Amino acid sequence: MRYRSGSNAVSVQWEYLDAVRKTCALDSDDARWTVEEWEKALEDLMVDPLRCRDRLDWPAKHALLTEFQKAQGLNPDDPWLLSLDLEYHRLDLDVGLYFGLEQSGSIQCVPSEATDFLLRPAWCAIPPLPVPGQ
Repeated sequence: MRYRSGSNAVSVQWEYLDAVRKTCALDSDDARWTVEEWEKALEDLMVDPLRCRDRLDWPAKHALLTEFQKAQGLNPDDPWLLSLDLEYHRLDLDVGLYFGLEQSGSIQCVPSEATDFLLRPAWCAIPPLPVPGQ
């Protein structure tokens, strides 16, 4: 997709990356690693977005659904395929298809601190509801 200016989402990300390099202190190993990985992802996106399927959500999802569609001989509007599209984003660690990719090593894992935050955000003052039987 192109914006009216002729740029696209990747070119906007390059601008953000340049701004970070100019304005942020990159004096820690983590900061340098983050910028290097960001640049690698942008370079890969420019060549072929599927090169990022091991790091970025939407190429991983696209590859998974496309491979399943071909293996099962499904049409793009098949209800089974559409249901898998939704199942990919389920936050239940046992059934969400994204988490299956993590467990199989097909996609780089989200750091545990980030997963913990998603499942139990620090800003949420209300304790989680008890789960029956646990």
